Amino acid sequence: MKVYMLANEPRPWIVTIKGPYVPMKVVGENEVPKEEVEWNDEDLGKIMINNKAINMLQFALNPTEFHRVSRCDTAKEMWDKLAITHEGTSQVKESKINRLIHMYELFKMKPEESIQDMYTRSNDIVTNLKALGKVYPSQEVVRKVLRSLPKNWEAKKTSIEESKDLNTLKLDDLIGKLMTYEMDIQVDGGAEVVEKRKNVAFKASNQNEESEDDANNDETSNEEDITKLVSKEVKKYMKKSLKGTSSRRNKEIHYSKGRICSDGDDRGKPSKKHIKCYECDKMEHYEMNAPN
Repeated sequence: MKVYMLANEPRPWIVTIKGPYVPMKVVGENEVPKEEVEWNDEDLGKIMINNKAINMLQFALNPTEFHRVSRCDTAKEMWDKLAITHEGTSQVKESKINRLIHMYELFKMKPEESIQDMYTRSNDIVTNLKALGKVYPSQEVVRKVLRSLPKNWEAKKTSIEESKDLNTLKLDDLIGKLMTYEMDIQVDGGAEVVEKRKNVAFKASNQNEESEDDANNDETSNEEDITKLVSKEVKKYMKKSLKGTSSRRNKEIHYSKGRICSDGDDRGKPSKKHIKCYECDKMEHYEMNAPN
């Protein structure tokens, strides 16, 4: 707003800061305001400056801000009210200044931050302090930027301090040098990143091949284990089957053509219960014992 007013005419800004011009006259030993009918051309010219300042402020404000100061009679009243609204009272203003100074003193460049982003953060702090009345000289800001650089910038920082006069080095020139150095680092680092990525890809490929080999070996091993297990179970089954068959054969003795074809008794002798004689077709005896 200050620049806007000064660009048109400095006198409106003066009455905005110091207050409106009031035509005065001397009555006895005291000065009192003139009545409007007593204003001369000089007084009217100065009154116009007051109105011009009010008009410039009103046109520069948005509707919300305009309604906030619409009841003010002078440009100074409008300006003071806006200052309190946005900056706070003197106590609030002092608190803001202290907080920003603390941020400025502790300011450091972040690990993954670019020079441009770092400068933007730093400039925001310095600009806000300036708006509140705390101004840092350009040379102090230059030194602060250098102090805020991380350890991996130590070589560049030392180079600038030894080759340049920090009392005459402009902040824009410093930022330009740092950004150029940053781009060089990125170019050199890009080649290293590409090489690292190739190595990582190669290692990953080898690991995949080893994993496939391990998987194939595991699959083969599993198949062999299954085959062994099945073979073992088959052998157990065959063994049981052969054992059962042998037992039945020991208990059952089959005869053909008149010989024993029945179970033996408990003493191991063949029983005649199921023996049929082929001579007389009767049961329970042999041919040699058949009755005549």
